[in-house]
Amino acid sequence: MSEHLDKSAKPEFRLFNLGVWNLYFILKVYFYFNGNLNFHLIENIAFFLLILVPLSSPTLLLLRKLSLPFIAAFLLYYDSWLPPIKHLFSQAQNLSGFDSEYIIELIGRLLTVELLSLFVIAILVYNMIKHHVRLSVISALLIGGVFYHQATLSLDITGQAFNQPAGAQGKIFSSITEQLDNFYQTESTRVVDYSNTELKAPFDILLLNICSLSWGDLRFTGLDNHPLLKRFDVLFSQFNSATSYSGPAAIRLLRASCGQSPHEALYQETNNQCYLADNLKKLGFTTQMAMNHDGKFDSFENYIRKEGKWNSNKIDVNYSPVSQRSFDGSPIYSDKAIFNLLLKSEYSPPKATYYNSVSLHDGNKIVGNRADLNSLENYRPRVVKMLNDLNYLFDSIEQSKRKVMVILVPEHGAGIEGDKLQISGMREFPAVDITNIPVGIKFFGLERESAATIEIDQPSSYLALSSLIQSVIAADIYGNDQAVDLLPLVGALPSTEYVSENESSMVGKYKNNYYLKIDQEDWMLYQQ
Repeated sequence: MSEHLDKSAKPEFRLFNLGVWNLYFILKVYFYFNGNLNFHLIENIAFFLLILVPLSSPTLLLLRKLSLPFIAAFLLYYDSWLPPIKHLFSQAQNLSGFDSEYIIELIGRLLTVELLSLFVIAILVYNMIKHHVRLSVISALLIGGVFYHQATLSLDITGQAFNQPAGAQGKIFSSITEQLDNFYQTESTRVVDYSNTELKAPFDILLLNICSLSWGDLRFTGLDNHPLLKRFDVLFSQFNSATSYSGPAAIRLLRASCGQSPHEALYQETNNQCYLADNLKKLGFTTQMAMNHDGKFDSFENYIRKEGKWNSNKIDVNYSPVSQRSFDGSPIYSDKAIFNLLLKSEYSPPKATYYNSVSLHDGNKIVGNRADLNSLENYRPRVVKMLNDLNYLFDSIEQSKRKVMVILVPEHGAGIEGDKLQISGMREFPAVDITNIPVGIKFFGLERESAATIEIDQPSSYLALSSLIQSVIAADIYGNDQAVDLLPLVGALPSTEYVSENESSMVGKYKNNYYLKIDQEDWMLYQQ
């Protein structure tokens, strides 16, 4: 009878042991709480249970064994702060242009000696304690801790809003999304009106759109007190590039006469009064452009002409000396040599020139001396060279006695220091250290009442530049024989609160904290 009972008894339900996968979850939770990794709770719990669930079929067991590494790798990438996979596919053509040396450099930034050492220590500790500690229980408790932490953060963020935009002071928003909608609605009504402006005394405008230079980069390299910065008449300390990529940044600059638009609107037609070139041409300015690169990567020149409407003659720089090689091997010409070309061109104001330089872009290799340095090691020397070349340009314009309004507008920063979410040089998320750029204006051929630099420390963006250009023209400061006081012109510049975005990510500010949104996911605190 007892034997019969034993045979008919139901099999015992036993979960599989996580085994070495404990190490996977423990390390992920560690990196999550350190801010280096995201942790998608539902997906990770599903993977956790997939490993534990008992299976009786040998075929299913084999299938699970073979599929787990691939699922784990996919989930790890999904939890990482690396660009979304769909973004990688959309940028496949650009990524294929990276040379092997640059790809190896990027891998080296990701797999640091510190990270590899941590993996070795974790594996050794795991092998020492795996037979003495119930690691599966610890893994489950750690995942529970993540659940509690995320629930707490969600409660903290709900109902919060960014800094109030212009015209919205006093409003209370029920959510970040509602506040953001209000921001863009307000920005859509803002425009710099050039219709009643008349250019009396002609002068030139030179827009210097320099890639990969932010206040954070200057501080990290110890160049935030470079003598060039003291030569500007006006200097913005809180200017937001509103993006961390070159194409969108250039479009935003060339559409500076209207308020900040959402990212997707940059690739749609907009009102003609938004385009800086259109406004200047109507006042009598002729336009031209120059670049120290071929403009082909990511169709950059096409963005300038089509979305930015800066359709003008392009100065031929192909006979200039090559100073660097880009990450795709294409030549980068000497900024100083191109500055000489600009100065040698016929002086017939009013002329508006757009100049774009990629001398500070990540992945560049210096030609000649210091060719052995990678792009992180040579970044500071390249910044020094750029600032010195700009000093040379300033000296040359002064000696020429030309009347020129020079506007330095970096596209975005290099992110050279990196943070917990992004390795050095990565700009997938438009963090404030990348988008807070040093924008300076210098008036050549103009006598000022005070030589001191006027610092603009209010949150600003491109609308302030167009507003300043319009005010300078309307005030006819170059037609005034007396010393000019610039304070009345800069005192009324429009402010723009901090919102930055790329194709799949957005960063906004609430009180003293920055929040990040990735695709359709919830807002989260940006841990710098």
